[in-house]
Amino acid sequence: EVVLGTAVRAGLTAKSTLDQDDTLTRRQRAELEATVAAGKEAQQHMVKANLRLVISLAKRYQHMKEGLSLSDLISHGNFGLIHATEKFDPKKGFKFSTYATWWIRQSITRGVDNEGRLVRIPSQIATQVRIYQKKRQEGHSVEEIAAMMDISVERLVQFEVYGSKPDSFDRPVAADTETEMYEIIADPASQDEYDAMEQDIYITQLNNEIMEEIRARFPAQYVAEFVAKYGLETGEPLTYRQLEQISPYTHQSVNNHIKAIIRWLRENYADQHIEL
Repeated sequence: EVVLGTAVRAGLTAKSTLDQDDTLTRRQRAELEATVAAGKEAQQHMVKANLRLVISLAKRYQHMKEGLSLSDLISHGNFGLIHATEKFDPKKGFKFSTYATWWIRQSITRGVDNEGRLVRIPSQIATQVRIYQKKRQEGHSVEEIAAMMDISVERLVQFEVYGSKPDSFDRPVAADTETEMYEIIADPASQDEYDAMEQDIYITQLNNEIMEEIRARFPAQYVAEFVAKYGLETGEPLTYRQLEQISPYTHQSVNNHIKAIIRWLRENYADQHIEL
């Protein structure tokens, strides 16, 4: 590996010279190109000889909550291995496998941090979160870990959130219902404007006069979605997921259509406490 590592470094140096020096003679350029080719061949040999090391290290990260697939972990590990071949200096006396291990691990963990989370957090914070989780698994208290890491307890409490796995808004609230999480979670930005409307007005039925006014003011598609959502004609309200199946629009668009009618109703009829 000393010979191979030396050849790789020589090839990188030769490539840098080729890219930067415009005064080279044809013979000098040919010699440098040969050195570059030899360096690439040596690098490929080092990479192939250490692929098992990458696989071995990648398997250790399969257990992570934010984990990527094994093939993705190996891909990131391979990038680290290639980088290690470029940085390896045989003159320092280290074994290449020892040196490469650090670069492979770093590449894998950064891959997990960048791609494995729905909400990306900085690599430095992600590393601290992993240390915190490991210490907790070992049985240390939050106060002990705070002292070890020289971080405040309040900061470590935030790590609990960073390390948790995001939930899906599309999952059912319970096994025996079709109601999904996004249907019961309030939107703080619109709660006062829309949700209070539904507290004052119960949308079960509308008198003909109000319905005629709604039909006159809003597109037919908006009205159809509103009527279907609250079961005003069938007596059977639909979920947003069911509405998506019968509407040509996305969930967000359907939601906006219905909210437009609710906002109008609140502005014009909420003060009358209409029993809808």
